[in-house]
Amino acid sequence: MAIMKGAVLFGFRPSTIYARKCRYTYGIKVFAEFDEGKHPIDKLKIIDGEKKCDDVFAVLVREGDVIKINEARCVSLTNSHREETSRFIRLQTSIYASSSYDPKFTTDEGCSLIGTITNDPPPCCWSDHVQFRTYVYFGRTEIRVLDHDETHGRGYFQKFSLLAEESITETN
Repeated sequence: MAIMKGAVLFGFRPSTIYARKCRYTYGIKVFAEFDEGKHPIDKLKIIDGEKKCDDVFAVLVREGDVIKINEARCVSLTNSHREETSRFIRLQTSIYASSSYDPKFTTDEGCSLIGTITNDPPPCCWSDHVQFRTYVYFGRTEIRVLDHDETHGRGYFQKFSLLAEESITETN
């Protein structure tokens, strides 16, 4: 009954809810510097001649965290494009949810893809190094994501609904 009352109040006056408790851990998929003592060898990728660890789950908020409506978390990332073939690829920012409090990789059991933003290269191509600042806004029935290309001054925006959170499973 309390859930129904809350849903009705939220429907008529969304401002009555000012914070939410996270049911899942949310993060983005990133490449990290490969550490042979820490990362499994099957996650090793060579990018622009550097050893990187693929599928790293960079945590933004953890299960149980209380987040205010429209509270943003920000991550700054640098993409390297020294190889000619990487200057024209579409870059992606993928948002994940996990039923685990402390996921290590986006491929871990309990991780699910919420959505992906695709960033097209500028007309000329990506620079050698492109600085992105990703803002993820929580607290509503959706996650809103702004990917800002600081190098070229362009932004990409996407919303991902959380109304189907029950579909987040214990497996990939």
